Parts: sequence; C-alpha cells; structure tokens
Amino acid sequence: MTSEASTIRLIGLAIIQSTVSLLIEGIIWGIYLVLFVAAIVIQWRRGFRTVGSKAMLAVTLYLFTTSTALLALNATWCFIKIKYNMINNLEMDWDDRRRASNLVLAPLGIPMEALFLFNMLIGDMAVVFRAKILWGTGWKVVIVPLVFLVAAFAFSITSVTCLSLSTFTNLSSIAEGSFVCERAEPITWALSLLTNFISTLLVAYRAWAVRKTIVEARGPTRHRSGVERILLLIVESGFIYFLFLLTQLALFWDAEVESAASWAFAVLAPFGDQISGIYSTALIVLVVLQRTLGLGETAQTSPVILGGEKKDKTLTQMEFGGGDSASSRSTFDV
Repeated sequence: MTSEASTIRLIGLAIIQSTVSLLIEGIIWGIYLVLFVAAIVIQWRRGFRTVGSKAMLAVTLYLFTTSTALLALNATWCFIKIKYNMINNLEMDWDDRRRASNLVLAPLGIPMEALFLFNMLIGDMAVVFRAKILWGTGWKVVIVPLVFLVAAFAFSITSVTCLSLSTFTNLSSIAEGSFVCERAEPITWALSLLTNFISTLLVAYRAWAVRKTIVEARGPTRHRSGVERILLLIVESGFIYFLFLLTQLALFWDAEVESAASWAFAVLAPFGDQISGIYSTALIVLVVLQRTLGLGETAQTSPVILGGEKKDKTLTQMEFGGGDSASSRSTFDV
C-alpha cells in the first residue's frame, strides 16, 4: 500500500470512529434527556424548601447542561474532521489535509477535557453528599472519599492547565510535558473511581445496618421495607456506575487508529461524557418509582432504633441520625 493510500485509509477510519462515537453518544443523550425531564418534574413537585433540594436541582441542571455541551463539541469534532479532510483543502495532499485538520481540532481538546473532568467530579460530590446524608453523623464518616475528591479536583486543574500549554501534536487528552502533566488525567480518574467505590461501600454498610435494625425490631422476614429497597437501589446503582467508570480506562490506551483498542475507545468514550449526569439524574427517578411501586404495601409500625434513639416509625419512612440532637438527624432524600 502506498503512503498516500495508507493516509487516506487512516483518515477514513478516524472519521468512521468519530461518527460511531457521535451516534452512540446521541442515543445515550436521548435517554438522558428523558430522565432529565422526569427528574426536573419530580423535584419541582417536591418543592425546594431545603438547601439539599436546591443543591440537587443545581447539580441536575449543571450536569445536563455540560453533558449537552460535550455532545455538541463531539459533533463539532466529527464535522471538522469531515470538512477539512474531505471538502476543504482539496489542493493539498492527504498528509497536509490531515495536519490542517488536526490544527483546527486541537483547541477543542481543552474545553472537552475540562467538561469531562469537572462533570465527573460534580457527580462524585453528589455521591459523597448522599453517603453523608444517609449516615447523618457529620462529615467525619466520609472523610476518606472527601480527601480523594479534593485530590482529584487538584489533579483535574493540573490536567487542564498542562493541556492548555501542550502543543497538541497527537490530539490526545493526555497532556504533554512533565511527569505530573502526563499522569494528571489518569490520576484524576483513579481518584474519582476510589471516591465512588468507598462512598458506595459506606452506603452498603448503612443499608446492612438498617436491615439488621429492622430484623431486630420485628424479627426475620423476607419482606423488605421501602427504605431497605431504596437503600439497596442506591447500592446497586452505585456499583453499576463504578463499573461504567472502570470502562473509561480505555481513554488512556495509547492505540493506533487501526487497532482494536482504538475501536474500544470509540465505543466506550461516549459513555464517559454522559454517565456522571445520567447516574445522578436516573437515581432521582428510580427512587421515586420505587416509592410509587411500594405505596400499595401495608406500612408496619415497630419500635426502631437508629442513631441511638428509639422511635415508633413506619418501616417505609425512617430518619437517619447519629444522636439525639435534631440537627444531627436527616430525613432520607435523594
């Protein structure tokens, strides 16, 4: 195969992979749009009386806006590849067209990288906050994921700063330069992964503790209360989200466009752009659906001890707390 034919083939493969990524992300975004509308309606009906409800609305709006911006940037990326390689610069040879296309594409890398990382971190904040609310004992219980979250934020700033100073010779989201610059994005991703994993484990332990308390209060039963089902839903969705984050390891493979790894990137990368927003938004919808499906059950009242205080509560509505102070107790709110 001649050098020109090889270049044409590489350009064609790159355009096909960008188009596949865009189509996948468009489908995911369409699902996200439905969930977003449902979540906004749910939150609007609940009202915004508490700081937590207002913060959750802000997070929901922010994540959807930035995820939409990422879709728009990816569409622009695909359009520029087609335009500058196949329509413009016809007087140039194929190698020059490819270089000209890369020069136009390169500046888009900075906002795309920034939106991807900060989307991921805002989603992490929601996960940590949810774990803290479920424990209701202050911030000490989530100190480890908080430390990881702060460190991830610092490395994300480093990654974006280094990328803005790069020469963009390889169109990679991995910044060029120093040892820290080249590893800032992978470290941010790894810290985010740890933040989510530990926060989900905290929720899982809390769910187990609630289950144990209920069993002690009313005896062994296969029937799960509404609170138990909601906690189990949060745990399961948290681990699914963790697995989706794990797939983003494909972002850091140094692969040629003809390789299977490059195709894996094309398929998996769109999930990374949208999954942080989808997780937080879908959880709001799923919890409300769970509550709605459980409305037909008979509420059982038993003395329940949570946080050291004996309460007569229906087992489908509980408060989580770590002491007798009213300020230390939190009603369950996703």
